[in-house]
Amino acid sequence: MKANHKKRIGKVLKKLKTFDKESAFFVTSASPTLKDRYQYNDYNQDSDFYYLTGSHAKHLALLINTKKNSVILFAPEKNPIMELWEGKTENFKTLAKNIGAELVIYKRHHSIEAFLDAMLGVQTLFLQNVKNETAWYVGEKILNIPIEARRRLPEKVIYTEEIMGPLRLIKEPYEIKETKEALKITWDSLLKTIPMLKPGTKEAHIAARLEYEFKLRGATQAFNCIPASGPSAATLHYEHYSRTLKKGEMFLLDYGARHNMYCADISRTFPVSGKFTPLQKDLYNVVLEAQIAAIRKVKAGVKVKTIYEAAAKVIIQGLIDFKLLKGSLSSNLKSGAFRKFFPHSIGHSLGIDTHDIGKIRNGPNASLKAGMLITIEPGIYFAKAIKKFPVSGIRIEDNILVTKTGGKNLSYFIPKSADDIEALFE
Repeated sequence: MKANHKKRIGKVLKKLKTFDKESAFFVTSASPTLKDRYQYNDYNQDSDFYYLTGSHAKHLALLINTKKNSVILFAPEKNPIMELWEGKTENFKTLAKNIGAELVIYKRHHSIEAFLDAMLGVQTLFLQNVKNETAWYVGEKILNIPIEARRRLPEKVIYTEEIMGPLRLIKEPYEIKETKEALKITWDSLLKTIPMLKPGTKEAHIAARLEYEFKLRGATQAFNCIPASGPSAATLHYEHYSRTLKKGEMFLLDYGARHNMYCADISRTFPVSGKFTPLQKDLYNVVLEAQIAAIRKVKAGVKVKTIYEAAAKVIIQGLIDFKLLKGSLSSNLKSGAFRKFFPHSIGHSLGIDTHDIGKIRNGPNASLKAGMLITIEPGIYFAKAIKKFPVSGIRIEDNILVTKTGGKNLSYFIPKSADDIEALFE
């Protein structure tokens, strides 16, 4: 099973025609980024460009034009010196044929002029909103010309998210297949790492082991993992990796593999000593119950707010039972007092980007549609010690496919009950 890029481009062209009869859509490859003065970071293709072309090549551009009803793939002329240093690029003729595009070769130092020439007569231009990518500079060039002096260049510029957000939000069978593979790699890699989750292990070593296991399986990290022990877990996007795991603490791991550009994103919380204390288990079970309550609410047509509140209600009641909140469940839900313990949203869309584009957190009335792939990840955090609760955090996260009848947990096979988590250490 492969992605049908020609079909995806056709959907963009169809959507363009509903905006303006003379409109165009322009995306480019990601620009390489410098690590220092002489070295580049590992190359990571622009997600929109990859979604529409399936290409990892640099210096390409795609123009979809309703005025001429055309699709153009721009590629740079061959440079033998660059090929000597970086290797040969893919066959651009084959790529253009596969996506149903005309291939246009441009000279590297005249790329923007070539792109602008192809946009003449277009009234509305949909443009990538990614700073320092080639499309950004094309937009900058256009917008720096007073509108009355643009002649035949686009008068109106709109971000491509207007089209790509809704398109990418609904996943195709191919995308679900790749996500499942990323999740399998995520779980297999965790199994190899579990023996390290013990007192004396450094957080940095756990992160390194997971990345190693991903690469052995033909994957990479979907994002910089969060290996947070004890108080580290109170920082939601912890990135220092500076602590050593200690007996009696909990360890929060937020991680995921990326396979063929598609991401997994899982969070689990473990007892460093192999067994939760009674208090830790009680707290853990509140978060687990909150997550299960939220997942049960997932269904096409349901508001994201409803799913969030299902988790929040369980967490609020748990915090009341622990005497960490005063008053009733309803009063705490209304006041938001619980948010100092549960400060983030219930989840996000997932796909080529870990936080994939698409408006699922856009206001109180955002609702789910069949085919969306989302995360559900409630948590409880203690930014400072309160009573018998030390600085710490618990988060449980799964990847859920929205269907007409409910939510399908694609990561169901990754253990998460307190008993099953403890069994991993036996």
